[in-house]
Amino acid sequence: MPSLPTWLWPTLGALIVLSIAAFAAWRLFTGPMFRPGSVATRPDLDPVPGPVDAPWQVQPHVTLAHISAGSGPPLLVVHGGPGIAPTRLAPGLEALTNAFSVHAFHQRGCGDSSRLYNGATTDNTYANIQALESTLGVGAQLADIERIRRLLGEERLLLVGHSYGALLAALYAAEFPDHVAALVLVAPADMLLFPSPHGGLFDQMRAALPADQHAAFDAWKADYLDLSGVFAKTTADLQALDTRFIELYQAAAGPLDAVPDPGHLGVWHARAQYFSGGMRHDWRPALARIQARTLVIHGSQDLQPEDVARMYTHAIPDSHLETIDGAGHVPWSSHPDAFDRLVRAFLRAR
Repeated sequence: MPSLPTWLWPTLGALIVLSIAAFAAWRLFTGPMFRPGSVATRPDLDPVPGPVDAPWQVQPHVTLAHISAGSGPPLLVVHGGPGIAPTRLAPGLEALTNAFSVHAFHQRGCGDSSRLYNGATTDNTYANIQALESTLGVGAQLADIERIRRLLGEERLLLVGHSYGALLAALYAAEFPDHVAALVLVAPADMLLFPSPHGGLFDQMRAALPADQHAAFDAWKADYLDLSGVFAKTTADLQALDTRFIELYQAAAGPLDAVPDPGHLGVWHARAQYFSGGMRHDWRPALARIQARTLVIHGSQDLQPEDVARMYTHAIPDSHLETIDGAGHVPWSSHPDAFDRLVRAFLRAR
């Protein structure tokens, strides 16, 4: 094999360095920032001791609001959105309060909990991404669920998650398999594998909208998903975008049970979750670690296809799917009696 000319070696070396740098940059900006297994070993999982009937102080600088009612074993509810905290217990959850202490908490960065992030503090885009994701991203949310478990004094949680919150609940159960007794995933978000093989929520919304709204939807979607320019936006800009999302979702899927005020939305919280997931990830293998019995609930009229729910049941060892006929994406509001019966029977069987 002929040797390369001496003068070519520096050029070849520079090309190799540039190639490695380009690959690293591609991985950095397209791959997930959250890695399953990265939270359980954190040294900061002990909360600040305090009463469970007051806002939970999960860290010295972080307080989580919660809506709590009922008596009995604690049932922790992880809301979706991302970033849409509940203003009251949904009817299906309210029905469970005669058998459980239901706790629906506001995740950090939204609702009445500590906000912690209000926009860029530097001109360095990646530094801004790191600050946002580490403060409000998936890892921070899972760590808070573990801190709540310790505050409640429960060795094993009864955990219910809805939509994006169902993804968080499943990832928590994979991260801390010894600390979940039973898991209920309600309309789990199509974000377990990304890009989605099912098209994803935005495609499903567009298909459900009248044709004369497609152009406006496309313009909104381009602005909403422009994460490269997110740090040039103000909190008010993002509130307007997210309020428009809720309007478009209701136009596509029907009215929601309760529409939050724009100031209640976790707009930076939502962007942190997107950075946690990156442009591509596959978290299905992590769910094989879940030891808890798992119920997945799908509404037959949900914009999300049933195959999304089945993706979760295929990934979680001891799980099964139940469908509520006629229900949409929020069955604990639209079909509270059916929801109550399913969840109550599942939890009693443990």
